[in-house]
Amino acid sequence: MKNISMLLTIVLTSFISYGQNQIIHQHDVMNDKDYYSLDKDLLCSTDGKKGFIIDFRLAKKGDKVEYRGISITASQIGTCHEKDILIVLFDDSTKETFEMWNDFNCNGNVYMDWNKKAITSLNKPVKAIRLTNGRTYDSFTKEFTNPAEKNFFIDAINAINNQTIIEKK
Repeated sequence: MKNISMLLTIVLTSFISYGQNQIIHQHDVMNDKDYYSLDKDLLCSTDGKKGFIIDFRLAKKGDKVEYRGISITASQIGTCHEKDILIVLFDDSTKETFEMWNDFNCNGNVYMDWNKKAITSLNKPVKAIRLTNGRTYDSFTKEFTNPAEKNFFIDAINAINNQTIIEKK
């Protein structure tokens, strides 16, 4: 019985912690700037060492927080990054391919700027994501089975569209 209770607790915690995404607003009093980010990123790794993290970049324009791009932090997928490619494969077998726009770097920083039309194409469950290093051709593919991970982009787009903003002190 304890094992079932423990399993249920783990499953519920994963749904709560990976469920609906929200926009976090943080005001930095030291430089009097406002920062906006989603409270959840998408971790694409199987061992916590090799892989990448996908993070939405947001900014306030007028009275709305808007999507500004995607930031990927890569680890152990080649040593330096240049012309990296991200392929998103959806459950319906369609896919989208995106290219890195920032300059060569050895920090693992990969920036992709998907326009608003392309970002809406991500509004469906994801089967797998692959990041390929354009310099070394090393790659890492993460397949998703967890519903919260599969729906990460849907939840992120919903948070932006619904303007679900939480103030962080």
